[in-house]
Order: sequence, then structure tokens, then C-alpha cells
Amino acid sequence: MVKQKSNLIVFVIVMFLSSCSGTGRTMGGLIPAPKNLDGKVVGDMYFSALEEFKVRLPHPPNASKKDEYEWKYTQVNEIYDKGVVGVIFGPAALDLNMYHAVLIRAPMKEPKEKYVADVFAKKAQLRNGVYIQKENIQFQLNGKLCFYAVYESDDSYLVLSLTDHKNSFYAIEADIPKKSHSGSVNLKQLINRQWSIFNNMLNSFVVLNSKYEF
Repeated sequence: MVKQKSNLIVFVIVMFLSSCSGTGRTMGGLIPAPKNLDGKVVGDMYFSALEEFKVRLPHPPNASKKDEYEWKYTQVNEIYDKGVVGVIFGPAALDLNMYHAVLIRAPMKEPKEKYVADVFAKKAQLRNGVYIQKENIQFQLNGKLCFYAVYESDDSYLVLSLTDHKNSFYAIEADIPKKSHSGSVNLKQLINRQWSIFNNMLNSFVVLNSKYEF
């Protein structure tokens, strides 16, 4: 029980504290800053530094002029802490959302439904403001069990997902300020899983290191 609680605390705390610093965005508030990544970007995909995973960028620079502009100003935070490897994209130029993609290098705890419910609840509690859950479902994603939830506060939406990968599991999530001028969606679209940016990230996440494959 102590080990399970410790793993949960590490998983939750690292993801949020890591978003306080990063590379990219602007210099002097105007000029796009260079991105000094440990990982790499190839086409529309981000690869973690040791190629544990890959995931589609929320704004691939080769997708459109708009995406190229957003990517120039996107801040990137890379996470490496014990069993947690991940990346956080955002804010960008007009898109103020924060997009998280994280691999947890341990099996999902049993019973999975209770574990995920606890993780989601703690994540919502750690955000600023009071978040109310609007959706909570599970479905099969490329043969894997995926848990998905949507929350709303006065100022923001929060979309969370955890996908079981047998010897590991991964999170795709997004913090969406309602004041964001680009990349935002309404609550109905989030509940119905109709947000293409999030769906593209979730569907594209691949565990690359064979140690964490089925």
C-alpha cells in the first residue's frame, strides 16, 4: 500500500511541478526562442530523448501556416524523473492550452477503475479553481483500455486520459483556459471526444522501447 501511494504521489507531483520551466516560447516577449530539446521532432512527431515514446505535436510545424506559427512560440517542458518520462507543450502564441504526454514505466495498479478514479480526482484537485467532472468513460483504444474524463471550472476545462499498456501506462491530458484565443473547444465537443488536437495526440502515442511493449 505504501509503494502504491508513493508511486501515485510521484506521478501526480512531477507532472505539475515540471511545467514551471522549459525551453522555447519567446525572448523578451517578442522573438521566438530556440527549443533546446533533449528529445527530437521529426515531421509532426515528438520523440522522447531515449526514444521511450513518440507522440504527435499539438501544432506540427509542417501541418499548416497557423500550426507553424504556433509551434514557433510553443514552450516545451520535458520530464525525466524515476519512472516517469514525458513532455508538456504550451502555452504557444495564441493557443494558451497546456498539452501533456507522459509515460509511466510501471503497470497500472489494481483495481484499475479505482486507481484511475483516484488519479483523476487528485489531478483535478491540484489545479487552481474548483473543477466539476462532466464526463467519465472508458473505451478500447487500439486494443488497449483507455480511461477518459472531462472537468470544468469557472475559468478552464481539463481533459484527462490514462491508457493501459500492460507493463506501463500513459497519460494524455490538456488544460484549456477559456480565455485562450486558439485551440479551444466547447464542453460538448470535449464530452463527445470531438477535439482533433487531443484525439491526434491520444491516437498517435506509441511506446517505442521494447521493455514497455506488450
